[in-house]
Amino acid sequence: MVKIIVFGFALFAFVNPTHGRERVEFNSIESFVKSITVTSIRGYTVGDLMGKGREDWAGIITSDKNGEEQINIYILEKTGSGKYSIVEKSAPRPAFGGTGNYGYEDIEINNKSLFITFSYHWHECAGNSISQFKLYKNNWRMIGVNSFETNNTDGTGMDVKSDTNLITGNIIVTRVKKGISQIEKFKINPRLILFKEFNGDGTISIHEKKPLC
Repeated sequence: MVKIIVFGFALFAFVNPTHGRERVEFNSIESFVKSITVTSIRGYTVGDLMGKGREDWAGIITSDKNGEEQINIYILEKTGSGKYSIVEKSAPRPAFGGTGNYGYEDIEINNKSLFITFSYHWHECAGNSISQFKLYKNNWRMIGVNSFETNNTDGTGMDVKSDTNLITGNIIVTRVKKGISQIEKFKINPRLILFKEFNGDGTISIHEKKPLC
């Protein structure tokens, strides 16, 4: 379940993730939050992401960027000293979901992976994806994604479900129209989608050459 914290005040001093250098450590999640211009934490999760048996942290954070709100997802490792350090940050996306109500819906740590649910709803169309991220060959990258999309929410249109392995390129797609299911299995070239480049876009019906809606 998504856990939400809202802050009624602005904080300061932005801290960037560091790569290949000594990382800044924070005594607590609260001290990390106070280091950036946070307006709210829309959701967070705790669990072992690094495989060290500690409660690491990941959160969907809304912050003020030059007078406009944007959303990033942060991954923080809990160190042996009990402090926290930033290991990765997603690409930003506007906090306003636009006419399609695009946005992050949920976040969860399970089996040393981070699962992010992204969804939209526009007129009769709707869809969502669950993207799985894992530290793989020294990169935080998407290793798989499940998605669902429909072009008519009253059940009279086409429903498309897909299960995509981005490491092997294997895809299973189930299309349902008028109660008739058609299952297709095929393969694409493996894709490298890094967490630092991820903002949710393109994960729903990732296999489709043409938009369903």
